[in-house]
Amino acid sequence: MELPSGNTFIVTSVELINGCIVHKGHLSSSNDKINLGDSVILKVDPKARTRNIIHHSATHILNAAVKSLFNKVTYQISTPMKTSVVNASDVLQSNDVTLVPGEIYPETGLRLLSMESEKLRLISRELCCGTHVRNSEEILDFCIINHKQTNRARYLFTAVAGEIAVEARKRSKTFRQRINRLEKQLKEESDTHYVIDEELQKVRNQILHTDIVLPYLEKLEILDKVNGILKKIKEASRTTLKEFVEHEMRSILQEKTQEDHPFIVHYLRSSALMEEVPLQKATKVCPDRPILVISMTDGYVKARCTVPKDQVNSNFTAQKWMQEFASTFKGQVTIPKG
Repeated sequence: MELPSGNTFIVTSVELINGCIVHKGHLSSSNDKINLGDSVILKVDPKARTRNIIHHSATHILNAAVKSLFNKVTYQISTPMKTSVVNASDVLQSNDVTLVPGEIYPETGLRLLSMESEKLRLISRELCCGTHVRNSEEILDFCIINHKQTNRARYLFTAVAGEIAVEARKRSKTFRQRINRLEKQLKEESDTHYVIDEELQKVRNQILHTDIVLPYLEKLEILDKVNGILKKIKEASRTTLKEFVEHEMRSILQEKTQEDHPFIVHYLRSSALMEEVPLQKATKVCPDRPILVISMTDGYVKARCTVPKDQVNSNFTAQKWMQEFASTFKGQVTIPKG
């Protein structure tokens, strides 16, 4: 609303209260005010109105689709919107008009909006007093961006239409291209998997933890592909790191001969890169002398030791050795099965 002062009152909502149309909002300037009897000019924001028209018409399309093809959650159609004025008796004689449960309708002057698409076998006939597009092609595009089941028989859909939907699909395409490039890079440059893992984690977090708008099914497909690539990277990394462990241990054994080092206590440097450290693999490469291998992952210290049978005596066993080590960290000792 334009005020006599030239400033504006920004309308945020409109309600019908006791037969009066009430505009709610706020003044554009905190120093301005509205006086009783002021004449104001009501101006419609064409962009906001167009968005509302498009989304309102798209809701009718969604209702028709859910009614006839519930498993179809994204689509785009073009068909004329027809309006007519009917009476309550006309509605009662028809079995294909959608009514709002619990709504009380007047006897006469009901506005019926009709839309039909033979190609998609969609029929929408609803009582509605809202503004609509003249043809559904004006909607441009329409897609579900989220849905959830609120109870056993009720589903809540969130959707966008118009330019917002077009941009959502473009954004989805950009994500797909980015992921495809990373997947190709992983195949061609296997030594860059740490960098690719980081990039994919960024993509995943952006989709899951921001308000980014994407078509729902496409978002699920993108996340599924990202998770699949991350799983492959993890499996490849696990294999590579196990090889690192074996290589590190063999290097230690070559440096520390049995004559000069009758036993070995070694911190596994490669453990800092792992989620789970294969300590058993580390001790297996040293069957000829006592060995204690230590690892630290995510702040947790773990260790494993073995003692050849011919070197075990009443004062020296693997369990006693481990207990001495564990007491330093106030840790626990368990005997491996088998």
